[in-house]
Amino acid sequence: LVAHIFRLLVVLTVIIGIILAGTLIQALLCCFERNKLKNNTYGQLVPVDGKHINVEVKGNGKQVIILLPGRGIVNPILEFRSLANMLAQHFTVVTVEPLGYGLSDETGEERTIENIVKELHECIKKLGYSRYFLMGHSISGVYALYYANCYGDELEGFIGIDTSVPGMEQNIPEVMQKAEDMLPYITRFKQKTGMLRLSLWLNQRKQTSNGTEKQLTDCEKKIQKWCMTCRWLNKTMMNEVKNTSYNMEKTSGMKFPDCIPVLFLLARRNTELIPDWEGLHRDIITEQVFNHIEVLDGDHYLYHGKGKEIAATVGDWVGRIRR
Repeated sequence: LVAHIFRLLVVLTVIIGIILAGTLIQALLCCFERNKLKNNTYGQLVPVDGKHINVEVKGNGKQVIILLPGRGIVNPILEFRSLANMLAQHFTVVTVEPLGYGLSDETGEERTIENIVKELHECIKKLGYSRYFLMGHSISGVYALYYANCYGDELEGFIGIDTSVPGMEQNIPEVMQKAEDMLPYITRFKQKTGMLRLSLWLNQRKQTSNGTEKQLTDCEKKIQKWCMTCRWLNKTMMNEVKNTSYNMEKTSGMKFPDCIPVLFLLARRNTELIPDWEGLHRDIITEQVFNHIEVLDGDHYLYHGKGKEIAATVGDWVGRIRR
């Protein structure tokens, strides 16, 4: 028994030693990478409430699309570059990196839906756009719903890419919900201890495996890696995770105003996994002429493989509205 306990203590000591060593190495490398990020950038910074939000503008079409990311995306501008380029053939596309994301500043302000929406609106005003479409993925659908009820007179419409919706928590299988809730904390632990860095090093091909690599320069690929290893899931992002339940509750019972056309592009995978996924989205639409829901083959991250279909569907839909 004593021998077994001794071996267990040795194993635990080794594990703790490896974790501490990894944490120290991670902290040192992060200092180096943060300095690199000061001199290697993309997009343009927009001052908002004493902070800076990073955006990228593509195209010069008459209609403007403000493109918003799902929760926890490392570098939204780089993540959506391929889709933005496709949309930019007919629209002006503004991809936004909210505070805490990509190269935008972090903030100590609570990541409540009120603050997130207020900052987005100020950013859009600073860019000089008075009429525009919002286009959001995942949790941005909830933020856009709140935004539409605050600034609906400015919106020409909303386009959702497999967005979150009020009431979805009751329909998502419990195991999926628990995994979704735990994943940010597990990933942050892996990042802080250097485990994430090690896994990226061991499998470098997966760093840009979503098909965006052809749209990125070598410098942008490096920025993407540095942000993932030293800025991803920072305190601002984790505060958003903490406020998720509050933000969902704030939109409970809320619908898009009847003056705002809505296009929902849903992932077939989620329509199969989540009961009434299409119905939950239909329930928050009140506009009756131009609203449309289309189910595309694929998973939650539709824009990875369905960019052409998304761009074509959006172009046709906006064309109907503008006639």
